Amino acid sequence: MPRNVVLLPGLALMLALSVWLTLRSFQPQELAEPEATVQRPRYHLEGADWMRYDDTGAALFEVTANSVDYFDDASMLLQAVSVRHLGGTQGAWLLTSDRGSVPAGQKRLLLEPQVIVDGQAPQQDDVTLHTPQLWVNFDARTISSPAAVRAEAPGRSLDAIGMQADWTGERVEFLDQVEVHHAPLQ
Repeated sequence: MPRNVVLLPGLALMLALSVWLTLRSFQPQELAEPEATVQRPRYHLEGADWMRYDDTGAALFEVTANSVDYFDDASMLLQAVSVRHLGGTQGAWLLTSDRGSVPAGQKRLLLEPQVIVDGQAPQQDDVTLHTPQLWVNFDARTISSPAAVRAEAPGRSLDAIGMQADWTGERVEFLDQVEVHHAPLQ
């Protein structure tokens, strides 16, 4: 058998193998999922307690949180939050929520997912509000919610969408779809 006849199938096999390897390298490789970038806090505080005073030195409010994460963009995440307004003779209120956040560059605190507001005013019944989110604006000295709100006091309740109030509780406004229920006096 001539030598060329034996070499020809070997060359053909080597050529087929090199074509297959070349074509295989042109196939798109599976792209790895990009890793989600997780913003890590610059500072982490445990057991935070913050008190703000007015120009005369009287305490305005106190914020406590089990933990606070502070990020490079000046945003914050708070866990197990309470905000107590120290109203003096005008009454006081206490806001509590599982979480709070301060958006970057703002002086507002968003409480969520379930916020409870307990308010006491002199010579009035105590009031409790429930809402899924509540903004505390430290500069404007207001609290507000765009969400559903339920207010309860002895013998009456109120349901509404949205609310705004000043810190003293002198002005409380329920914004939309307000429905009030009264129990008859005994």
